[in-house]
Amino acid sequence: MPATKSVRIRLYCSVCALNNYYIERIEEVTRELKIPCTIERIEDDASIDARGLFRPCMYGYCPGCRFLSEEVTAREPETKCTPALEANGELLVWGHQAMQDELRQVLRPYAK
Repeated sequence: MPATKSVRIRLYCSVCALNNYYIERIEEVTRELKIPCTIERIEDDASIDARGLFRPCMYGYCPGCRFLSEEVTAREPETKCTPALEANGELLVWGHQAMQDELRQVLRPYAK
């Protein structure tokens, strides 16, 4: 029997505690869809910059990822902001924390 190839899922994000919950939702959906995967949380500036992402976070005060990302992309529409979800090198979601339905939709192609 051939080995099942694992999907490499990466969440580029800040140290914000809300991203802990986002990781839990990602784990829940990958289990539900039976996606063999590894999930990494990438928080260091060098890796985020290397991926071409912008981190709009305001330390000490947070009006929310979606609000901050929309503020940035209103000025620069091509900008991709954290949090950003990637699977096998393909950026799937950025600028907000996807809810379960959106996660199912973008991760379903990776289900076995």
